[in-house]
Amino acid sequence: MFCDRAKFSPRVRDTLPMALLLSVFYIQPASAYVDPSTGSYMLQLAMGFLFGAMFTVKALLKRLSLKRSVRRD
Repeated sequence: MFCDRAKFSPRVRDTLPMALLLSVFYIQPASAYVDPSTGSYMLQLAMGFLFGAMFTVKALLKRLSLKRSVRRD
């Protein structure tokens, strides 16, 4: 996982997993402001994902139908 050149002391190597585990499970509530344009950005991401998935499925189905038509001939 780590580069061969990266040498960690035994102390760091032993405490790093525990620090990562605590940082994941010890989440404090954030007092943050959400910009109104964030909603439109999230909508754009969702639509991009949806249309990308639809295109991928369409291309896959087209490729499969072409392979089936070649086999039958």
